[in-house]
Amino acid sequence: MQEAKVWGFEDIESAREYLAKYLLNYINMELDALPKEEWNKTLKTWAKICLFAYDMLSKKDEERQELYKKYNFDPMMVGIAEDLRHTLLGMYSLRILKESDKPYKLIPMAVDMVLQRSEMIKAYGLKKEILEYIRDFFHKPPTN
Repeated sequence: MQEAKVWGFEDIESAREYLAKYLLNYINMELDALPKEEWNKTLKTWAKICLFAYDMLSKKDEERQELYKKYNFDPMMVGIAEDLRHTLLGMYSLRILKESDKPYKLIPMAVDMVLQRSEMIKAYGLKKEILEYIRDFFHKPPTN
C-alpha cells in the first residue's frame, strides 16, 4: 500500500483526531438518529462501504467518478466513499491497518483509538455508548 504521508495521518495523534472528526462522527450521527434495533444493519452497511472504498484504492480519480456515476451515488455518498478511501490510505501509511486486515477493521480500530482519549469524545460530540456499541459489534464473532 501507500508509504507516503497522508494528510490528517501525519502521526498517531493526528490520525486519532481525523478518525474522531470524520469517520466516527459520520457513524455516530447516523446511529444516533436511528432506533437502536437498526444499528446492526447500519454497521453492516458501513462494513460494506469500507470494502467498496478499499476497492477504490487502486482506481484513478476519473475511474472512481465514472463508478460513482454508474451506481448513482449522490454527492454525500461520493464524499463518504472518498473520505473512507483517504482514511484507509492514512491508516495503511501509518501501518495501523495492515494489508492483511479486512477493510472494515478500520472502524473498530478507530473506535479503540478514540476511546483512549475522552477529551476527543467530548470535543467532537461523540457518544461513548454508541462508540462502545460499535466496538462490541465489530469484536463479536460473526453470525449468519
